[in-house]
Amino acid sequence: MTRPRPHFEQVPVQLVKQIATPLYASTDDLAESWRDLAKRVQDETDSQRMLKLVEAMIEKFDEENSQNPSVKEPRKSKDAD
Repeated sequence: MTRPRPHFEQVPVQLVKQIATPLYASTDDLAESWRDLAKRVQDETDSQRMLKLVEAMIEKFDEENSQNPSVKEPRKSKDAD
């Protein structure tokens, strides 16, 4: 008895890894903190993906700091004046 063949061409995994885009390449929809993105930047080997992650990290950092104004502006010391 012959094994049924799939209705599609099987592609080697290595080729798929070369042409596929990871789900996290678009970080717009992810609810990650900038710290999580910073960790991913450290592990990323592709320079283009790294740049996208860094841009997303900066954007998330700015968003979080705009929601918490006490972190946004450093305190002024009394001796500064």
